[in-house]
Amino acid sequence: MAHYQTTRWSLVQMAGDEGVDGRNALGQLLEVYRPVIESRFRREHIDGVTAEDLCQEFFVRAIQDDFFSKARSEKGSLRAYLKTAVERFVLNQKRNSLTEKRGSGARHETEEELVDVASSQDRPDQNFDRLWAQGILNEALKRLRNEDLKKGKVDLF
Repeated sequence: MAHYQTTRWSLVQMAGDEGVDGRNALGQLLEVYRPVIESRFRREHIDGVTAEDLCQEFFVRAIQDDFFSKARSEKGSLRAYLKTAVERFVLNQKRNSLTEKRGSGARHETEEELVDVASSQDRPDQNFDRLWAQGILNEALKRLRNEDLKKGKVDLF
């Protein structure tokens, strides 16, 4: 009998648990979804280091608020749940930055960042969906490669 990978919803539920299994599940979720979330911050003209910091802060708050244990498959997709949470986080960050004294902490985009943003015609939500799909495909390819590797057929992959 074949052994099937744990479903994402199983991981989400386990990520809300305390203990080793919960931490391992949370680690897997962070590995899969971090690039998507980080790229969402970069779409807001946030530099790489700051985007990484915001991504860290988002996940810290998610853990503190018991975010994953509140997710329910019957309420909708994990993508929609996470997307809404990220959008709210971005809006809160914008609101907080507007309360800072005018001009403080101002940053100037590099030419490379401006070209990257200008070349993309995607709206932030479209970009999030595209990156989400890419993450799912990358995860599936990784699993297929590992299966072929275990069978000694990595050349076929």
